[in-house]
Amino acid sequence: EKIRTLSKSLKTVVDTVYEKVNGKKYTLILHHALYNDTITEILRYIKEKFPNDELIIMPITPVVGTHIGYDGTGLGYFIDEE
Repeated sequence: EKIRTLSKSLKTVVDTVYEKVNGKKYTLILHHALYNDTITEILRYIKEKFPNDELIIMPITPVVGTHIGYDGTGLGYFIDEE
């Protein structure tokens, strides 16, 4: 499947994370270089897929931000040990 728009790419990222963590105990982290419309849009997708889950929102460090640009956004997760 070709993904050509920002909206589709953000939705695909959230869907992929959902598939990876579904049924497990996990923590979600949203990193951003600049809180903007992209963050607002991905937050909407996250709240649709993970309506009751806690989400950590953190700025990207300056060094990483220099490499990815002012509009960089990332959704990460880690599986909590049981």
